Amino acid sequence: MDGLCSFYLFRMRFQEGAEISEQAAAALKRVAAGDGMRVLAKMMLWQGMFNWRLGFSSISDQLLNNSLALLEDPALANQETRPEKAAILMQLGHTMFDQRRREAMDMYARSLDLYRSLGDRWGIANALSALS
Repeated sequence: MDGLCSFYLFRMRFQEGAEISEQAAAALKRVAAGDGMRVLAKMMLWQGMFNWRLGFSSISDQLLNNSLALLEDPALANQETRPEKAAILMQLGHTMFDQRRREAMDMYARSLDLYRSLGDRWGIANALSALS
């Protein structure tokens, strides 16, 4: 799913990306458990990204915060959720940047900490770029 959503993002086909990620999230909500919850959180991240690009900031914030809350579910306590959390925090920073810059910088810093703990050099570079 990441490949398809990346295609829509890089081709600036935000509406199509929003639609496909919404359909996937709706299907996942019916069956999500364990790893499925992580996949659902990632779909909600993609939905949030596309909605932000379409100018629907409040919808994006809601999706991203719900996605982050989903990853805090006790059912995922023994699973590695740092990659998803880092990506969500980065996107939350993007959505907040124009209106709430201080909060955005906090999101970027939290994302950076997670990417560092993962050794994700690409994520580290993106978080440092966002912080600069």
